[in-house]
Amino acid sequence: MMFQMLYYKKPYLRKLKTTIREIRGNLLLLEDNIFFPGAGGQASDKGSLDGIEVKEALLIDSEVWLKVDHHQLRKGTIVELKIDWDHRYKLMKAHTAEHLLLRAITQLAGNSVELYKIEIKKDSAKVVIRGQLTWSILKRAMDRVNEWIWEGRAVTDRLMETSMAKGFHDIRARWERIHNSQVRVVFIEGVDAAACKGLHVHNTREIRMFHVKGFHRERLEGLPCTVVEFLVDLDAIREMQTRSFLIGDLQQLFPTTPLKNLVNTVTNILVENRGNVKTIKTILTHLMDPDNMVILPDETRILRITFQNSIPKVVMKTCNKLVELYQKVVICLFGYDYEKAQLQVYFTRSKAVKVSLGGLISVLKASTTWKGSGNDKVISGKIFSAEVSDIDRIWNQILSFIHSTLVG
Repeated sequence: MMFQMLYYKKPYLRKLKTTIREIRGNLLLLEDNIFFPGAGGQASDKGSLDGIEVKEALLIDSEVWLKVDHHQLRKGTIVELKIDWDHRYKLMKAHTAEHLLLRAITQLAGNSVELYKIEIKKDSAKVVIRGQLTWSILKRAMDRVNEWIWEGRAVTDRLMETSMAKGFHDIRARWERIHNSQVRVVFIEGVDAAACKGLHVHNTREIRMFHVKGFHRERLEGLPCTVVEFLVDLDAIREMQTRSFLIGDLQQLFPTTPLKNLVNTVTNILVENRGNVKTIKTILTHLMDPDNMVILPDETRILRITFQNSIPKVVMKTCNKLVELYQKVVICLFGYDYEKAQLQVYFTRSKAVKVSLGGLISVLKASTTWKGSGNDKVISGKIFSAEVSDIDRIWNQILSFIHSTLVG
């Protein structure tokens, strides 16, 4: 029976010597096997057989066959199997984390949601939930999952008679899909019990960290669903580190905004410009990247962004909002129209940056065919008969003027 397979009995076994029992082209059947063929939404193992890459393990008529390419093996040959342990172990962690996540979601959202689909691969892990989840629920679920991980809950499995297992209301299962007389139930100490064919770690502490990468909603089979993507272990730690750096960058961008209000500040910018989120995120990315700006000794940031053709109005509007929020920032926007040989220039600054815009206009008029206007905060105009190279020249003139005014 498949539940007696070695990959269930000894999921941490990485090597095994065994004998080839049967060969069907590129498919090999062995006397014993440690390769997991994929089940419960978890992908198949990868690895090698006597140095030959095992492409996939396949469950055919209750027996596991290994798929290889270009071999000269013979029936009766003794071979050594090696599991790609990094691949296997990562999937075991992700699958165990998925059980924790589903239990946490069920506790928080109740019977309004149910599992629709699981997909556990080396490069991605996601669950599809029938029902509409909110970020508020997922944040709380993420906290709860990490608590269970750090508490070091034991993970065990047990074969049960299906008729008996159905009598336990706390065992999660899609009973309509289970037709065998026995079912494998995976228990996470004090947290969860679920019918499952996947492989799992022995203790939740092995997962180390869990993080919800993102979620979106879609309709499947006519029903509203929520797709939740998540990360575990080092991938989750790296993602958390990246996001902590992002928060630090945002604090530098909005130094007068308390941390608790920082997310609301950025969210308001995005909400006010709904439909142009991609453009706004591009601006914020530029503002947080030192390579896109000049930073003066007094910490004034002078940012340059160049567009093909005209400068989008939403960009101008957003930049005006950003300079209100940030104390010392100057934003220079350039839009070059190749067909018209025309350069659009837009300049905006924070009130704290004491630069004479009238003086800057004089500089532009003296060296270009500038036509435009300005007020105490914004300059907007065009330069005709311009070359692409003029962008760098004008940018350097603007930098020189600001530097001489502020620094001397």
